[in-house]
Amino acid sequence: MGFKGFVIGSIGNGDSVVSAGTAGAIDVVAGFDAVATANGTSGGITGSFATFANCTHLRKLGLEENRLSGAVPSDLRRLSNLQRLSLSSNQLVSGSSVTIPILAALHNCTKLNILLIHDNYLSGYLPEQLPTNLSWLSVDGNRITGRIPSSFANLTNLRDLYMSSNLLTGRIPSSLRSLGNLQRLFLDNNKLKGSIPREIGEMKSLGELSASHNMLTGQIPDTIGRLQQLTHLVLNNNQLSGNVPASLGKCYNLQLLDLSNNQLRGRIPNEVASLPNLQFCLICP
Repeated sequence: MGFKGFVIGSIGNGDSVVSAGTAGAIDVVAGFDAVATANGTSGGITGSFATFANCTHLRKLGLEENRLSGAVPSDLRRLSNLQRLSLSSNQLVSGSSVTIPILAALHNCTKLNILLIHDNYLSGYLPEQLPTNLSWLSVDGNRITGRIPSSFANLTNLRDLYMSSNLLTGRIPSSLRSLGNLQRLFLDNNKLKGSIPREIGEMKSLGELSASHNMLTGQIPDTIGRLQQLTHLVLNNNQLSGNVPASLGKCYNLQLLDLSNNQLRGRIPNEVASLPNLQFCLICP
């Protein structure tokens, strides 16, 4: 049987503090700068989310891999010093809001660098505004609907963006070209339509791109050949057509290429077949 209420396993400044009790006990840690739960212990912590409104010094909050349920309180917006927030692998929901409340509330947390809320039951639209200091955003494995906001282009510090396994619709925004520091972009298992924007070739730091299991159409843009850091390109199970672009042969670091289950035609260009680091290549219809 898992714990009920709120349990704290490790708190701030290198000191270890263990406390068990109800959500109200969180007041005793208001002066600490980090909170990590005793996740995975006998099934994890159950119950609703506690309030952290008085923890204004909090820099890191880790509540992942428990069984926390219900909506995340909007008073997290008061944590102006928060740098890392991990709520992944719980049973959190959005409530009745059109947008995802936890994301909208965190807009004021300007120091937030890492936000991990994957593998929950969050639904609704992605907000137009997020903390611009984010370098790692993971919202995959939820029930998020609507389009990818073009305003994500303002998150110029992003290195990792994970949005797989949701219900996202619309096109991949061409404005993502502004994410010059982005290294990993995962969009697979959604309902995205339209063509892959040619502007994707301007994302010079991109090393992994996965947009499989969508409804993407059109040709694979030859501008992908400009991505010199690309190691993984996964576009299988779409409706892409045309030829495999020979420009992919300029992606000398490419290790994994999966273009299977599309409507591609023609032969595999010699430039692609002779890539020196290619370890896995699947292009069959």
